[in-house]
Amino acid sequence: MRRTDTIRRTYTPAQDERRFREERELETLRHLVRRELRIHAGQRTLAREMGIDRGSLRKFAAGQSTPGEWTLRQIREWAADRPELPVPIAAVALALLVDGLPPDVRPHARREVSATLAGLYESRREGVPTWIADELEGAELPPAVRVPASTANSSPDRALLLRLQELVREHLALS
Repeated sequence: MRRTDTIRRTYTPAQDERRFREERELETLRHLVRRELRIHAGQRTLAREMGIDRGSLRKFAAGQSTPGEWTLRQIREWAADRPELPVPIAAVALALLVDGLPPDVRPHARREVSATLAGLYESRREGVPTWIADELEGAELPPAVRVPASTANSSPDRALLLRLQELVREHLALS
């Protein structure tokens, strides 16, 4: 296989900006849905209230799908009656980072990257940012996700890069 067969093209600056705006809106809606699911009676009830099917709600909340036009319109209309929820730019960036992965892998990839970042903060005795804690909420992560001690003393960027490289290799091995 030639090297160019495995490399994806990147967006142009204009496409990056549009993609970022779209992803920011989706992440804001996703966070609203997740918040409602925490306090709501159940997925079926919330899906009925939103006017979409439960499977679409579940996959959207988990980050496994991007809703179609009609479903997205229904979610937007439902969200318009909700209090605004600010979404950290880092959460949007994380969504963009895993966007190229298959939909069923994205939630796991988000947790893995978030756990790696949390490990970096903890290894430096820094508080873990709220957006990372939110990503990890309810996640059962194995200890192997932690940053190895050998990289904990190197620069944070280097440690993160090494862990991300490991994740990509693992993902490719699973494919």
